[in-house]
Amino acid sequence: MMEVVGFEDPWSREPTWEPPDAKGYVAQLLATVESRLKTNTVAYWTEKFTEAGSPAGAMRLREEMPDDEQSWANGFLVRLDHELLGGVTVVAPPVRFSDSPLEVRAASPTLGAHSLAILMEAGLDAVTVEALVGRGVVGTS
Repeated sequence: MMEVVGFEDPWSREPTWEPPDAKGYVAQLLATVESRLKTNTVAYWTEKFTEAGSPAGAMRLREEMPDDEQSWANGFLVRLDHELLGGVTVVAPPVRFSDSPLEVRAASPTLGAHSLAILMEAGLDAVTVEALVGRGVVGTS
C-alpha cells in the first residue's frame, strides 16, 4: 500500500522504531493516506492496487448496494413482491449452511396481518380475539 499510494512509514518497516507520540503519528499518517487517495478516483486506485498484486475494490455505501452487480451475483440481495409496496429489495441471510440452507421466502407481512392467528395460537378463543379487535386493542389488516 505504501508503494502504491506513495508514502513511507518507518514504524511498519523497522520493528524497533517508535514515534515519540504514537497517537499523533497515526493521525498524521492517516491524514497523509487520505489526502493521497483523494487525488484520484476509486477506479484509478483499484487498478493500481490490482496491478501491484493487492486485491482491492470500491467500498459501497448502504444506498449503493442495490446497484452493485457483485451483490446480486453473490446472492446478498433478493427481490420480493410486497402486498402494499410492490417490488422490494431485501438483504438475503448473511450466512450459508451446507446442510440447512436459508432462504428468503416472502416479504414482511403488513401490520396486523397475522394478529388473529397468533392470538388464537396463543390460546385465546375466537370470541375473546374478536372482542379485542372490536375494542381496537388488536389491529388487523
